[in-house]
Amino acid sequence: MTHGTRTIRAAATTLALFALIAVSVSGCAAAGKDPEMDHLHALTEADELLVAAQNVLGGEWENADGGADTCVLPSGESGVQYGLTRGGGNPVGDAQSVAASVTAVATLWTSAGFEPTVIELPALDGLALTEVRYPETGYGVDGLYLSFQATTAGASVQALTRCVPGDAAEINRAWHEANDPAMP
Repeated sequence: MTHGTRTIRAAATTLALFALIAVSVSGCAAAGKDPEMDHLHALTEADELLVAAQNVLGGEWENADGGADTCVLPSGESGVQYGLTRGGGNPVGDAQSVAASVTAVATLWTSAGFEPTVIELPALDGLALTEVRYPETGYGVDGLYLSFQATTAGASVQALTRCVPGDAAEINRAWHEANDPAMP
């Protein structure tokens, strides 16, 4: 199979996956606009957006998601949010493959109801670096942050969930009790 054939097949597969993924992601994103969203729904929303991007892109991904963090709600009270990071260890390929990956993620997140921006960032270790992010700067009015960064050497997807009511310390304590009871 030639490089051109692989590129066409990858593009066709990507487009076919969009229809399937966009339906499930858009339902989560629509639910995420609820001001009474709890921390599990906020986490699920961001996780599903990243997993959908990972599925469209393919390859091996390393999960480096963090636990619950404290944030400040619009009311001024403390809330909870999560930082999610996944790194793609597989090389993205040539500049054309990077561009196709950027387009795929931007299209996916747009179909889920977000308005991402594509930004050319300063070179990283001599490699061109492109980012798809929502919103263009800071956090969205909905409190969500999404980022996909790609070079010819690899890629990453990141999210910061919406800040929702909750106690980060209590959530982390409960998680550790349920999943790692030996940990102090």
